[in-house]
Amino acid sequence: MIRLGFLSRWGGGSAAVLAFLLTIMCVPETLMAAGTPVPGYSGWTYLDSGGSTWYFYDNYSRFSYNNSTDKWYAYDQYGKKWQTLSAAGASSSYIFDGKAHDLINGWKYVYSNSAQTGNWARTDTGAARFAYNFATGRWYDYDPYGGPTWRLLSSGGRSGYFLGNGALNDLGNGWKLVYGYTADTGNWARSDTGAARFAYNFTNGLWSHYNPYGSPWLTLSSSGQSAAFVGGGTLNYIGNSWMFVYGYAGDTGNWARSYTGAARFAFQYGTGQWFDYGTAWTKLGSTKNSSSFIGDGAWHQVSTYWEFSYDCILVVGAIMEYGNWRRHSDQALRFMYDYRSISGRWWQRSAHDSSWQAVTDLYQSSSFIGDGQPHSTLYTYDNGVWTYTYNVSTDSAVWSANGFAFQYTYGSGQWDWEGGNWSSWMLGTALGSGFIGDSAQHDLKNGWTFDFGIYSLEYGNWEAGGSFIRGGNERFLLLSSFTSGGTNIQYWNARDDIPCGMGGFSDVGTTWLWDGGIHGANSGEWRFKYDYANDELAFYAQVPGTPSASSATSFLRYSWGTHAWYDRLAIAFSTWGHIAVGDDTNPEIWRTYFDGSTFSTGAPGSGEHIWIDVTYTGPSETITKDSAPGQRWVYTYGDGTWKYFDGTYWTTLATGVDPNWAR
Repeated sequence: MIRLGFLSRWGGGSAAVLAFLLTIMCVPETLMAAGTPVPGYSGWTYLDSGGSTWYFYDNYSRFSYNNSTDKWYAYDQYGKKWQTLSAAGASSSYIFDGKAHDLINGWKYVYSNSAQTGNWARTDTGAARFAYNFATGRWYDYDPYGGPTWRLLSSGGRSGYFLGNGALNDLGNGWKLVYGYTADTGNWARSDTGAARFAYNFTNGLWSHYNPYGSPWLTLSSSGQSAAFVGGGTLNYIGNSWMFVYGYAGDTGNWARSYTGAARFAFQYGTGQWFDYGTAWTKLGSTKNSSSFIGDGAWHQVSTYWEFSYDCILVVGAIMEYGNWRRHSDQALRFMYDYRSISGRWWQRSAHDSSWQAVTDLYQSSSFIGDGQPHSTLYTYDNGVWTYTYNVSTDSAVWSANGFAFQYTYGSGQWDWEGGNWSSWMLGTALGSGFIGDSAQHDLKNGWTFDFGIYSLEYGNWEAGGSFIRGGNERFLLLSSFTSGGTNIQYWNARDDIPCGMGGFSDVGTTWLWDGGIHGANSGEWRFKYDYANDELAFYAQVPGTPSASSATSFLRYSWGTHAWYDRLAIAFSTWGHIAVGDDTNPEIWRTYFDGSTFSTGAPGSGEHIWIDVTYTGPSETITKDSAPGQRWVYTYGDGTWKYFDGTYWTTLATGVDPNWAR
C-alpha cells in the first residue's frame, strides 16, 4: 500500500489535491496501478500532485521531488514519514537511475534498484560512507580499510533518517550514532545511558574510545583499521599487536595480544577501573582512571601512589611480557610481573639491586603485590611459607613466617630482623632486596655475612637462628624463638671452628654484640664484649652494687686468632678453643648451655674442665680446676691465692702468684 506523509513544506496546492492525498493515506499500502509508469524504469510509477512529483516502486512510496524548492525526499516506511534527502537546488533527474546525484548538502547519492538501497558518498572526496536498505530498514557504513566492504551498522526496521546529518540516531542495537562531517568521524554512544564510547575516523581508519575521567577522546587503534564496529561484541584487530572486544553488559573493553590471543587488559568505562590478566582477572590500580591504554608502553598513573607500564619484547620463538610498577612520588621502580604463561611471577628491586629479585613462586596471580596485603612467596620455612607485605607509606616490606619476620626498607637498602623493635636488629644498609632469610649467605657489607636457617640445638626448644660469618667461619648465632606463652625471645651464641656455643644471654639488648659495647644480662650476670679488630670476645663479671654495664669487670676473654682462653691477667690457660660445655661429638649442633659457671677447656673426652665461679657477695673471683675426682684447685684473683681441696680439707698452696702457678 502507498502510505504518504505530509512534507514540512508543500509549496502550495489545491483543495482537491489535498483531499486526494488524505484519501490515499487511508487506503491499503499496495495501491494497484498508482500513478503513471516511469519510461525506461521497470516497477516505477509517478504522480504529480501538490507541486511535487511522487515516485513509487512496486506501488510503495519511495521518493518525492518538490518542483518549487528543487528538493528531494525519501519515504521512511519504518519512521512513517518523509525524510529530507537533499538541499534546495538539486537536479530533478531521476534519483533512482543508478547514477550519482549531488544532493547539494555535502553528499552524493546513488540508488540501487536491485538492492533497494540508497548509498551516500562525500561530495568532497567521493568516498562512500553510508547506505540504507529501504526494504529491511538497515543502515550500513562503508569500511575503507576492511575489505573494502559495507558493514552492518544498525538493526532492522530502523528509520531512514540520514545517519550522516550530524544528529544522534538510535541504531536499535544498544547504540546511537552521530556523524561529524568535518572530522569524517562516526561517534557511538550507549542507548541506555547516552554515554559516549567509541569513534571511527573514516579517512585514516583510526578508532578512538571515550575517556570518562580525562581528555574526552583517546586513541584506541593504529590507523588504517577496519570500520567493523569495535563495540559489537566480537574480537577486532586494532593494530599495534592488539585485539579488542567490548562487553556491553559490563561496559568493559578487553584487550588481547594478537600474536597469542592471550587476554591481558580490561577497562571498565563506568568506574574507570583497569584490570589485568595473569592467571585470572585482577584489579590494576584504583577507580576513576583514564582509559588511555595501559598497555601502550608508556607510564600511567593508576592510583595515588603507583604508576604502571607494560613491556612486550619479541624474540625468536618467544614473547616477553612484563608489567612494571613504580612509585608515583619518587618514580622509584619497585615491582615487575611476568605475564608469560611459563612464569606468572612477581619480582622486586631497589636502587641497591643489580637485577630483579624474585618474590613469588611461578604461576601466581597478577594481583598487585604492593597493595599492603600479605602475599605468599616462593620461600618456605618450617613447613610454612614466608609472606610478603609492602607498606607504601614507609616504602618497606615485611617478610613473615610462623611468628618470625624481616623488614626491608627500599630507599636505604636496610634489612632488619624482628627483635621487638625493628631498628633493634639492623643487619646492614645499602643491601639488595633479595630475601635475606632464604637460607643462603648474604654479604652485609660491614665485615659480616648473614645466613638464616633452622638450627638443631643441644638444649632448649630453639628453631630459628641467624648465623653471622666472618672470613668464612661462623662467629655468632642469634637465636629467636617463641615460648609457650607466645613471647618472642632471642639469645646470642658464639662458636669456634670446632662448633660449640655460648648461651646465657637472657637480655640481648638493642644493638649487635660486636658493636664495641658491653652486652649481656641483668645486674649480677655475665656480660660480653666483642673486639672486632682483634677478633676476641671478652667476658665480664659485674661488681656487686654497680649495675651499669660500664662498671663491669673484665674476667676472661677468648681469641679466635689463637684459639686460646685468657684470664684477666692476659695469661693463657687453655689453647683448645672451645666456647661452651658439651661433648662436641656432633659438629652440626650449636651448644647453647651456659649457666655462668662452666667452660670446657680440655679436649673432647679428656675430662679436664675449668670451673669459673663469681661470688657476688664479695670481691672474690675464683677459677677452679679439676684434674681427678674428688680433687679441686681454686685460685682467687683478689689476692693471688691458690688453694687445694682434697675432698675433705682446703689447703693454701701460695699467695700473690698468677693463675699459672698451679700448672
